[in-house]
Parts: sequence; C-alpha cells; structure tokens
Amino acid sequence: MGSPLQGSVTPSQFNSLQTDVNPLSEVRAINADTLKGIINTSSTTVINFVGDSIMEGLKASPNFKDGGFAGLLRTYLQNKYGSLGGGYTPYYYPYGSPSMIFTGSWNYYNGFGTTNIYAQSVAGAGSSVEFDINGIGVEVYYSQGALAGTYDLYSDGVLIESVDTIGSANPINSHVTRGLSDGPHHIKLVNTGSKALFLLGFREVTSNTIGVLTNMCGRYGTKTTDAIPANSLACTEYFNPNLTIIAYLANDSSIQLDIATYTSNLLTLINSAQKNGGKVLLIADGVHYPTTTPLTEIQYTNAMRAVAIKKGCAFVDINYAWGYDGYIANALSYLGDGVHPSTAGHVYIYKIIKYMLGE
Repeated sequence: MGSPLQGSVTPSQFNSLQTDVNPLSEVRAINADTLKGIINTSSTTVINFVGDSIMEGLKASPNFKDGGFAGLLRTYLQNKYGSLGGGYTPYYYPYGSPSMIFTGSWNYYNGFGTTNIYAQSVAGAGSSVEFDINGIGVEVYYSQGALAGTYDLYSDGVLIESVDTIGSANPINSHVTRGLSDGPHHIKLVNTGSKALFLLGFREVTSNTIGVLTNMCGRYGTKTTDAIPANSLACTEYFNPNLTIIAYLANDSSIQLDIATYTSNLLTLINSAQKNGGKVLLIADGVHYPTTTPLTEIQYTNAMRAVAIKKGCAFVDINYAWGYDGYIANALSYLGDGVHPSTAGHVYIYKIIKYMLGE
C-alpha cells in the first residue's frame, strides 16, 4: 500500500478486510494495545460515543440506532458481556425518529451552554413527553436550576412519583425511578407546575449489574467547536466512561476550521475523556468527494493522528482505507451519500473497532 498521504485500496484489498486477517494496518491504526482488556467482565463498562451524524448512524439500516457502527458495537458487546440497557438516549436521538415524543409547548433551550447535548424547555403545566423502556426503572436526565420545575412520572398510565428539578445551576443532573416490574413499560413525564423542565434524555434501568452500557453523546450537524464548551464537557463527563470513542472530522472539514483550532478542540475533548482515567479511541471518518478546498481531509486526519500520538490515544483512519476519496468509497458500496457511510460502511467501521478492542 502507498504512503500514509497517498495510498488508497483496490476493491480486492478492501474486500480482504472482511476476512479474519487483521486489517489494522489498512487504517493506519496506532495504540490499539491501550484498549485491550478494557471490558470489565465483573462490573460495568461504560462507553461514550461523541461525534456527529456519522456517529448517530445516519444512512444505516434497518435503522440509524441499531445499524450504525455505534449500535452494532453496542449489540455485539452487550450480547457477549451482558446488557445494562440502551444507555443514555438524548431527546433528539435517533435522528428523524427520536425515542422521546413531546406534546405541548416545548422549545430548544441553550441557556446552560449544552451545545453538544441540547436541552429542551417547557413553560406551563400539562406539557408532556413519552417514551418506552425495558427494565425495572428509568433514569431521567435534566439541567437543574432556579427556574427549573417539577414533573410527574407515569408508568403504563399509573403515577409513580413526582420529581423536583429545582436547585443550584447544573448543566446535567438525573433522577432514578426504580421499582417497576422487570419488562417493557411506557413512560410519560408531565410538567406539573408553571416553571420549565430542561430535559436532556433518559436511560432505562435494568436488573443487571454486570455488562456494557453505551451512551450516545453525538449529535448530527455538530463540530468539535460545539463539543468543547464547559457545560457540554460536563455532560459527557457525567457518565464517567471507561472508553470514549470520538469521531469529529467531516463537519470541521466542511467549514474549513483552521487546523490549529481543530487540534486544540480535539485536545480539550481528549483531556475531558481522560479526566478519570478513561481511554480514548479517535476515528477519522467522513470521507467526501474530492473538493478544491484549501484544507484537505488528509490535513485534518493527520492532525487527529498527531493528537493521538501526543496523548497516547488509540486511532484509526477510515478515510485512508477509503483512499481519501468519496468516489472510491462509493464504488466499493461503503458510502451512502456524499459523506455518510452506507450500511456496509458502518459494518466496516464497526469491525475495525472490534479489532481495536481485541475482539
């Protein structure tokens, strides 16, 4: 294969990645050893997914949540090591068909600066949100503050408890409701006062204590700049992850964010993820069709790789394997449109991550 700045793969070379041959050289992988043994087989392993619409799974089937590489990895790890439920599910996820259905007066709210994990607010009693879980309880995430209000939580039409979210300003807090019969439940939260609810998302609580928990902290349309405000970092840090998988490149490249700022933003994200000893995997994805922009995807990719070397993070370069060229990726059926991987593309990224984890 060619040099790291020039190589691309032929269809036959690329197809070899679907065999049992270790493909990590094809993606310029580094520091894979840092991820070995990260799954705790006697306790909880928490994995955060931080990134843009590719992280959310756009263009994957049968649906973005399950068919994207994050969903595929979640399913594999939970089947092997035990499931702790669907993990943190933000109100907007999955894209186009969110799990949380809102009724009444809800609006976007960004007063806490949570630009990566947005909140929504409601003023006036009676507005509600509904979603389904499978477990013995539910954890509801919200931004806390002096203007925050109260909600009633119903399970299958039965009032379970009332919760007060007022308190000192905090970009993320949560309340756990337990005691439900183990199984599927329909949850409804109803605003019971004149103040606002700043809801972020939910997590189903299961009876298991050993297994893998994955949290979707990515959002379509975002860039590294959206993910680094202090309150956004507080949200991702809240879950105290053992592993944070970061995939931010496509949108930064599209807006031609200067490389120095891009590098600085990545360092901020990594420092946050490593705060409590967590490991980090950086993924360079989002290959475009060739453009004439001054800053190329190769430059962003190599900036990410240099950051990984500096911080001792694991790194894989999907764009390199796909020739830094959307036409090559599309010809191999690994691109669903001009930037998002197809279902097969998501499968490929998922398999690379499995190799990095030693699976």
